[in-house]
Amino acid sequence: MSDACGFECVVTYIGNDDSAMWLPATYDEFEPIRRLCRTILVVYEDDLHNPKFPHEGGYRLNPN
Repeated sequence: MSDACGFECVVTYIGNDDSAMWLPATYDEFEPIRRLCRTILVVYEDDLHNPKFPHEGGYRLNPN
């Protein structure tokens, strides 16, 4: 078990700088995440015509 933990620490330390060369994300890359979040939040609403916690711009889903 300690070998596995030590190996994980070494691999994590080596991979620490991998994201240093990544480019910043664009708006288009985050659009699917926003849609997914809206879909997850709408599942918890009982009535989409009168939401408990109105989302700015609405959920953009057809409540009918």
